[in-house]
Amino acid sequence: MSSSKQIQFTGYAKLPDDIADCIASDHLYLVLIIDVNNGKILGVDCSLEPEVARNHLAALLTGQCLLPSSENIFEIINNRYQGIAKKAIITAMRIASDKFRAHLLKGELSIRKNNNKKSIHGPGQKVLKNTAWFTVMHILNEDILAIL
Repeated sequence: MSSSKQIQFTGYAKLPDDIADCIASDHLYLVLIIDVNNGKILGVDCSLEPEVARNHLAALLTGQCLLPSSENIFEIINNRYQGIAKKAIITAMRIASDKFRAHLLKGELSIRKNNNKKSIHGPGQKVLKNTAWFTVMHILNEDILAIL
């Protein structure tokens, strides 16, 4: 049995008009399966056409990590995906990434006392040491600064 906690996160974005006229939907849908223990992307699917574009995006994103930051993923997309849907892909990725961060911060992680030291743990997860708390706080601070 795997010790990873896999959760699906989704993002979407409006496609450019030149693409939207050629396909059934005017939005791009992105589905990520993420191991919330470490932020690693385990699986990717999207509504891109043709299939080779979907496969290329999946190959670019699978194995990438959303922690401590997802900025490296946006750089990869910018450098390695030159299709007309690039902006929509980045927007959908940002939405999925934000949902992942919100999930981590909304209560999956809790603080508890362990031998008079604070640690973080989630249901079914190993207890992480104080450094994990600082990583979460760093992520939270980055998100707050990005909003400001």
